[in-house]
Amino acid sequence: MNGLLKNELKLIKEMLNNNSAKLDSLDRPDSKLSAEINTFKSDLKSFFATVVGQEVKKNIECVNLEVKTSQRSSGKMANCEAQKLTDEGVVDERASRRMIHVTAQKLTMKNYNDLKIGLGLLNIRSIMSKYEMVCDIIRGEFDILVLTETWHGSSDEFAVRRAMPPGYKFVDYVRPHDPYHGGIIIYFKKEFIYKPVELPAVITFEAVAIKLRVNKSDFILLSIYRPGLVPPSPSFFSELV
Repeated sequence: MNGLLKNELKLIKEMLNNNSAKLDSLDRPDSKLSAEINTFKSDLKSFFATVVGQEVKKNIECVNLEVKTSQRSSGKMANCEAQKLTDEGVVDERASRRMIHVTAQKLTMKNYNDLKIGLGLLNIRSIMSKYEMVCDIIRGEFDILVLTETWHGSSDEFAVRRAMPPGYKFVDYVRPHDPYHGGIIIYFKKEFIYKPVELPAVITFEAVAIKLRVNKSDFILLSIYRPGLVPPSPSFFSELV
């Protein structure tokens, strides 16, 4: 019995050794199966790289398309918004400054002791949200700044006061029949002695006039705003003179 068991164990051991030898032969780099496995691995890597590359390229193309579409949409929106702002007369600080440099002039009166005054005019289209910009413009460039279409309802408006830098005063005109539209404000330095000039009642335009004394020299500043887009009527010229 023991001899039979020993023989079976010997056979099993031989089988294990044979199988181990076969497995060792498979692991050899020069074996056929090992070569096939390596080829399969290489093909799999190549296929995976191709698929991933195509997918990445596709995603990049999609992203580029979305970016171009967004750029076109943003460009159209920006153009529309810019046109809208232009149509509505809304200006930011840089645009205002450019317009000021184009429209405003230094008033030089050599026959008044070479007196020089920084004078500006700006159609503001509502001072309510632009008072800080106005304050900066006055402080940086002008002794006198005239604003039209201020759209303020009273002289005590917060925006009207906040737009005035230290050392300045103002006179204004509020459209009586339609507050928060039209309107004129003249900001000027406190050192200028001034006196409001009473004007006759008019219908076709809005106006404010003040008499200013600067260094013993007097002059009258008259600001006129004519509402509407229609050409001036004979009534306008009649009231003007």
